[in-house]
Amino acid sequence: MPDLNRERLARCLELAMTDSDGEAVAAIRAVKRLLTASGLTWEALLVGLAPRVASAPRLERPKWVSRRQFSDLVDEMFEDAYANIGQRSKRVEFVASLEAQWDERGSLSIRQVEVLADIAGTSLPWESA
Repeated sequence: MPDLNRERLARCLELAMTDSDGEAVAAIRAVKRLLTASGLTWEALLVGLAPRVASAPRLERPKWVSRRQFSDLVDEMFEDAYANIGQRSKRVEFVASLEAQWDERGSLSIRQVEVLADIAGTSLPWESA
């Protein structure tokens, strides 16, 4: 089985987003041919991508910090981050996306919390302990 040509796959998927129905259909058919030649299915392609997206390590609350304290700390970091970035749209959108994830899932990756703390200008209490 030949390897999947990822560059070509990316180009075809980009072409599939065109406003031209004919070009979009042709691009999707090209993707199907690439997958078939590689012995893959759409499901295998999507499942193969999912672990990379979902595998970011989650931040674990230190045992000596209560759930309430941890939640308050993250909420304070969001307030400080918004205060520090002013109206710079890209950072506002980024912080808003992190806040939406926090509100929806109640968790952030370790890296997301580190970046949020950096934007907020705060240090995490367990880093200095």
